[in-house]
Amino acid sequence: MTPDHAALQLWPVAASVKAVETDELILAFTVLTLALTVPVFVAITWFALRYREGSEADRSPSGIRSNLIEISWMLIPFLLTLVFFVWGARVFVESKNPPPMPWWSR
Repeated sequence: MTPDHAALQLWPVAASVKAVETDELILAFTVLTLALTVPVFVAITWFALRYREGSEADRSPSGIRSNLIEISWMLIPFLLTLVFFVWGARVFVESKNPPPMPWWSR
């Protein structure tokens, strides 16, 4: 089986001009979603095991608080998803508006 074999293709052959860019948008958004959710689930699992009830752990408040961390962990994912929104909106608008007619066919 060669790398170009049909069984190894993620999507079928592009049926329109915008299909390739749409496929790239979907793939990139899937990667972003995984990049944002996998660390959260890993952290949940880690903290659930590390600080489960009955284990020896110091559970008193540490008093350490960083506004920079609080703002960055909310702002970075927001900006990344905003980039994808703009990209998707551009692809949508371009797919709904036909290209201008050439001057010779008017």
